[in-house]
Amino acid sequence: MKAFLGIFLALLGFVSCESTEVRDPSNVIVVEAYLYAGQPVKDVRLKRLNEVAVNEGLYINDALVTVLWRGNRYPLEQDSQEEGNYLYEGNELEVMEGEQYGLEIRYNGVLITASTRVPMRPSNVRLSSGTMFLRENDGLVQPGNNFVSLVWDNPDSANFIVTTKSVVEEEEKIPFEEGNILLTLLNIRGTLTTKEEQVVYDVNFQKYGTNQVTLMAVDSPYVEFFGGNNPEIEHLLRDPTNIENGTGIFSGIATDTSFILLIPAE
Repeated sequence: MKAFLGIFLALLGFVSCESTEVRDPSNVIVVEAYLYAGQPVKDVRLKRLNEVAVNEGLYINDALVTVLWRGNRYPLEQDSQEEGNYLYEGNELEVMEGEQYGLEIRYNGVLITASTRVPMRPSNVRLSSGTMFLRENDGLVQPGNNFVSLVWDNPDSANFIVTTKSVVEEEEKIPFEEGNILLTLLNIRGTLTTKEEQVVYDVNFQKYGTNQVTLMAVDSPYVEFFGGNNPEIEHLLRDPTNIENGTGIFSGIATDTSFILLIPAE
């Protein structure tokens, strides 16, 4: 569900929601910050836009970053393992469902702020099957022939996203037929839903073995920013942002994870 590169590339020509004036990229700070319920704060990323050097000198490692919660201030530290990323190293800051959080970033004399609410964790989540058998013909798998249903309770029509990921990276890659249009049509990656069920097709998995299927409840800033579409497409140029004096996204997320085993059919 972390699409910093997609956000960055799409916002190289960022257009303000309140004006058609194109901002000077060197003055625009891109924020991608997520608070996951029940997890440490470790996903606050900062970049500076640059039209020329896409991958050079863009990460911001010397900002003052603070999370606000219940009237207290929690300063974050720059992550020594990842450029541009900030995290909280103590135990006092908890990310809790239903709670409101603020974000303050001070950089080059500019104060950047944002706020979000962590949604409630999805409940009664279950997969229709814990196993998917994929049949290969001439060494290739025709996409779209296999699927499972992910079901959950959603009486308030809250916003959810379903993502998939292989648990063991060393597992064999699924040999789908390249160029098959179903590889795109059945891909649910990044798609928002307010329903209580999502069909997950074989094309949403990349590898055999154990895969995790994660149901993410997302806050309204996420919905407004991404507009119900894949976070890596160019429509982000016109989307609103909840970042004051910058751009990007600060959003609370609550997740539930299920597991499924993908096996070549004999």
